[in-house]
Amino acid sequence: MIVVIGVALFLAFTMAQLGSVGKIAMGYGAGITMLVLGLVTERRETYKAFGRGLLAGSWATLYFVSFAAHFIPAARVIDSPLPAILLLLVTAAAAVGFSLRYRREWTTVFAFLLIYVTLGVAAWMHLASFNLLATAICAGAVAALAWRRGWMRLLAVGS
Repeated sequence: MIVVIGVALFLAFTMAQLGSVGKIAMGYGAGITMLVLGLVTERRETYKAFGRGLLAGSWATLYFVSFAAHFIPAARVIDSPLPAILLLLVTAAAAVGFSLRYRREWTTVFAFLLIYVTLGVAAWMHLASFNLLATAICAGAVAALAWRRGWMRLLAVGS
């Protein structure tokens, strides 16, 4: 969590000379670097917890940078709300897909929460028809995954 806050502050305050595109590029670079380091580090038993912390931080960073691409004026590179919401959904869906490799129900629950946060933002942006379709798709994915894996808590939280 501290790393994510550090990346956010780094993007917001110390990189004014780079402009919006530079801030977003550096944010994605930091998120991808954390993802790669987390994957490498978690393979070693001694550093497994640290590596998983890096992985969680990487997804939070990638999601924040995707959010900032439209919703934070100092980093805005996407002007229209619909592509911004689609980018957030793709990032959240990638986090869900990545979480499945651990076969842990609560890891996937938290990843799905990113999608529901995005749908909340879409509702706030008054994208009603898009939001209805995306919510139906997400609920179907939650139900199918919960049924397939036998994860009833996921079904209870995600529906």
